[in-house]
Amino acid sequence: MTNAVLHITNEQMISNPPLLLKPEDRDRLIIPAKNEQTSIGGTLAYCALKGFTPKQIIVMVNGSNDKTFDVAENTGLATVYRQEAILAERPDLLRRLKDEYGVVDARLHGKGTAMFAACLILEATETPPDARVFFLDADIDNIAEVDPIGRNIFGWLMANGDGTRIVKLASQNRHNEGILGFLGIPGNPYRGIGALQWPLCGQVSLRWDDLRQMRLSTGYAVEMAMLMDLWERYASPGAFCEVEIHGELRDRPDSDRVMTVMFRNIMAFMARLITDDPVRRLTELDPSEMLKINTSVEAAMWTPVDEPNQGNALESHRLDAILPSVAELKL
Repeated sequence: MTNAVLHITNEQMISNPPLLLKPEDRDRLIIPAKNEQTSIGGTLAYCALKGFTPKQIIVMVNGSNDKTFDVAENTGLATVYRQEAILAERPDLLRRLKDEYGVVDARLHGKGTAMFAACLILEATETPPDARVFFLDADIDNIAEVDPIGRNIFGWLMANGDGTRIVKLASQNRHNEGILGFLGIPGNPYRGIGALQWPLCGQVSLRWDDLRQMRLSTGYAVEMAMLMDLWERYASPGAFCEVEIHGELRDRPDSDRVMTVMFRNIMAFMARLITDDPVRRLTELDPSEMLKINTSVEAAMWTPVDEPNQGNALESHRLDAILPSVAELKL
């Protein structure tokens, strides 16, 4: 264990293979999906094999211009939604996001927004507070080999205590240097997150009671926002658990331009909080502070890039906005 991080190695998994572990009935699985028509079917087949039922799985399709929604729905293995439709059905919520928090409709795009929309579904369906919510990317080519769900469940089994707040996968074969270097800057209040091998991993699970209180970001910074929230509230031994991947997780490669935008947005998201004196905590911002941050010149200076044939390059160049938690919205 390093500070708040419990590391689980492949050697520790030999005597209890993760393939034998199944989710509980109260667990839920969220899959954000954008232009994943070629991979979503295989991803859902894997989830069904792991024991998730269609009622437990939410596929949140966001900004796709291919047949991701149709392919996912036709499998019959999940409940499939369009992020845009979920938000459009809630005009009062959109008005509050704009007026109270400075999140205009044009900012509601990207992975973080899809995850937020899925949280709205979980809140509306009275998900049990102690349910584990798993997040899974839709584009993992070797998903059965990596077995992200099995490894996440194994992490909870090995942690074996109420002190664990989040389980993630770990890999040293990812482009982490920039983020880890930024986390390591002297005075960064989130330096402890740098003990994670793969902070930005999207294969993650946590309790619904924690997730519903989180202030997510609208786009690329969502995984970092989740870690920042938990670090502020639970920086105690074993609060973070990561399970080592045997080999390489193969997903859709991002272009250098997309990677640059992603890392810039993540670091900018953090910098808007930690460069103030005193440092502002994500969990302690009041709505007026969120409104100021989300409507600042820096937050509004970027515009979306329209390149429909470039996959997730459809993500906006706008800096991520901070979303209120579903708990504080009191829907």
